[in-house]
Amino acid sequence: MYTKLDFSCLQPEMSSVLIELLSTRPEFVGFEELENGQISSHIAAEDFSPTLEQFINEQQQWLDFSWQHSSVAAQNWNAVWESNYDPVEVSNFCRIYAHFHPIKSGFTHEILITPKMSFGTGHHSTTYSVIELMEGVDFAQTSVLDYGSGTGILAILAAKMGAAEIVAVDIEDWAYHNCIENAEMNNCSHIKTLQGDIFAVDNRKFERIVANINRNVLLDTLSEINARLSPQGILILSGFYMLKDAEMLISKAAEFGLICTQQRQKEGWAALLFERKD
Repeated sequence: MYTKLDFSCLQPEMSSVLIELLSTRPEFVGFEELENGQISSHIAAEDFSPTLEQFINEQQQWLDFSWQHSSVAAQNWNAVWESNYDPVEVSNFCRIYAHFHPIKSGFTHEILITPKMSFGTGHHSTTYSVIELMEGVDFAQTSVLDYGSGTGILAILAAKMGAAEIVAVDIEDWAYHNCIENAEMNNCSHIKTLQGDIFAVDNRKFERIVANINRNVLLDTLSEINARLSPQGILILSGFYMLKDAEMLISKAAEFGLICTQQRQKEGWAALLFERKD
């Protein structure tokens, strides 16, 4: 069971500000920006509490918005997805498509995805930007950790780019099972899928780590992520905003000797690539 929260900003241009305020709460893991200042988010039913309600109401001191909540059952979103979903194309490097889309040539990599929830289709700006950064990284014969793997898009892409060993981990049950299914459909049998948080992954080192989650989780677990990154490894982070959030993560990463060498930004969302200082 999930709780759906719908927000409406009376000043539509302030919707991104509202998202930034709400993102400071760990209950929120993502937002869907609609038209005219409308925002929607799904959170676990058990995470919707009086404390969260109070927090949301307090934000009305700073921004003029209304909100409401409703309960929704976990469900297979494929019918809705199929009626709205276009393939995702990142230049001629990667195409993410569904079984009902026609085959299209001209892409280095193609990924077939059938998500089990309304998240993880590859349309979000963060996924797009991570793929852009991955294009410039050598994954051949490397070990890869996809932390917060969702439907498995990034793990599958790493496999198609030649990674020798891949671990994909996500705390959600639907993500765990969907990642397995999508990996099988893309003939990526060497992806090891785990259900859990970062502590579900042993303390071995990975040469490449991608983590597309959210700012709060990344800040809370960056020390554990760093502990699993090899000395010459590359880390790609996303799931947060370019301005305040990116600065916080760059500063936190510097504490572990990680320097941001590349950035991508799409629709206000950021993706950062880190390498170790010499």
